[in-house]
Amino acid sequence: MVSVIVPVYNTEKYLAEAINSVLDQTCQEWELLLINDGSSDRSLEICRKFESEDPRIRVIDKKNGGVSSARNLGMEEATGDWLCFLDGDDWLERTCLETALNEADEETDIVCWNYWKNIGDIQIANQAIRPSRIVVDEVERLVKLPMFPQYAPRTSGKTYSSIRGVCTKLIRRKLTAENGLWFNENVKIGEDALFSSMCFQKARRVIFTDRYLYHYRLDNVSATRRCRADVKEVYLSMLRSFQNITKNSDDPDTELCYGGLTYDCVARAMEKYYFHPDNKAPLKERLLALKEYLGEQLIQSGISGIHDMRIFYVKQKLVIFCIRHRWTLGLYILSLIKQNFKGQRKH
Repeated sequence: MVSVIVPVYNTEKYLAEAINSVLDQTCQEWELLLINDGSSDRSLEICRKFESEDPRIRVIDKKNGGVSSARNLGMEEATGDWLCFLDGDDWLERTCLETALNEADEETDIVCWNYWKNIGDIQIANQAIRPSRIVVDEVERLVKLPMFPQYAPRTSGKTYSSIRGVCTKLIRRKLTAENGLWFNENVKIGEDALFSSMCFQKARRVIFTDRYLYHYRLDNVSATRRCRADVKEVYLSMLRSFQNITKNSDDPDTELCYGGLTYDCVARAMEKYYFHPDNKAPLKERLLALKEYLGEQLIQSGISGIHDMRIFYVKQKLVIFCIRHRWTLGLYILSLIKQNFKGQRKH
């Protein structure tokens, strides 16, 4: 049986569609755990209605604590052999559970699949898994990929689609229970990637299929682009958590991928705060704040682990050079070029 865990927070507009996508599964051996995380809209009412109509549905109401705390509570309450995570505004393909279960054998602990990005009436296929089916028994090398997914196709020629997300995975519950694997509730961005890395680290076998089994709804794209003043601690917290995973690794490429994650954290921090158009602080003030951020030990130690630049693109190499030397003006110039390029593509 599969335990489908849905963290619910103010998703009344789409929640019924998410729940119905579980009810409509071709595989009917499931339980549905709806974890209401302090919703202030009609989400709890909708959950209760479905609960009253199907004994396989359980609603758990809790104070708001974030998506990780909701997922953790769902894992505590789960009784199935497998865990499947579904967000309250997304939905599953009808054959999702059946397809994933058919891929697994007794040695498989994780099954991964592709997903669709849905923006209104537009549906975009996420980059496919290549080749069409990948079986990985040496799972230690997969730990590196949630840190820097670009590493895989540029070294092995294989593409591990949706390697970071948990909503595109079927995870054996025994794997998480016996190894004490939980979502880190202190990590606000990248919690999926962190949990995926921990699961890969302990798994026996992971299977990837290029079937598109999940629909990820991008309803409010502007919300993901808002200016965030908390980026410094958010990304340092992520790096700190990944550092705990990598510190016992003897693989030099693990250090390289951690360096790639460090690059990614700085690039996103610049985009989301330091050079965000809604940040009205004077440029000089922002450059000084960014320079202080680049001087953090976690940032510099992560970047110093990049010894082989071959897996990075030219733009990324320039950014890494600027981070290493704390050249904030160079980073600002690169961000202007990027913004200008994006503007030209829109026209």
